[in-house]
Amino acid sequence: MFQGRVTNNRIKNRRNVVTEAIQISPEEVYLKVKSGEAILVCAYNDDEGYRTINLEESISLSEFYSGLPQ
Repeated sequence: MFQGRVTNNRIKNRRNVVTEAIQISPEEVYLKVKSGEAILVCAYNDDEGYRTINLEESISLSEFYSGLPQ
């Protein structure tokens, strides 16, 4: 699970590594998701939050984690 923090477009992860957050347009996200180049994961920790928002072509955080290798 991502245990990081985002501030001022910078991401600090649990190892204290800081990287720049990459911002892309919603149109670019849509094209990347539709082409299979990217996946769109809802960041809500619970499935209720995911069902409330339910962005087109997105998957829940629990679905994302269930597909990761152990």
